[in-house]
Amino acid sequence: MSKTLEHPTSEGLITISFSINYVTTYGEEVYVSLDDYTCKKLTWTPNHIWKGAVTLLRPRTLRWSYSVVEGSSIIRTEHLTTPRSYSLDTSHRYYHVFDKWDVSNTNVSPLTFSSITSPFLLSLNLNSSIDNNRSPIQFMPVFIPKKVVKDIGMDDTNTL
Repeated sequence: MSKTLEHPTSEGLITISFSINYVTTYGEEVYVSLDDYTCKKLTWTPNHIWKGAVTLLRPRTLRWSYSVVEGSSIIRTEHLTTPRSYSLDTSHRYYHVFDKWDVSNTNVSPLTFSSITSPFLLSLNLNSSIDNNRSPIQFMPVFIPKKVVKDIGMDDTNTL
């Protein structure tokens, strides 16, 4: 009897967005390198914050670091005393990672959207395309519900 592997469902995937502050010169780009020997080119945003997102299978322990690339050459890598590492759990599907160059201590925020009720596209301001630039997993847009709030002392309803 042979077993057929199926494409993973969105329930088996987890999206992680990365942010790191790093000042580069013209032509340099920042990449996050993952422990599965893949990397993701990040996108520069104002104030020299580099951002990007990847979609992975979960749960697992993730390890990562950053590099600066110019053209096709790695010109700088982090010199970490201990590698960054975080154990992804089964109760969250979205995480945001805030890092500093050459600092092993990382700030990982599991994101929970349990109180939101109707769908809209979560904008992580990543300015990235649908293609994940990693292989073999494709980037999955993150959908979360729209939250309706009522201003205190006002009779109208606002949508976030």
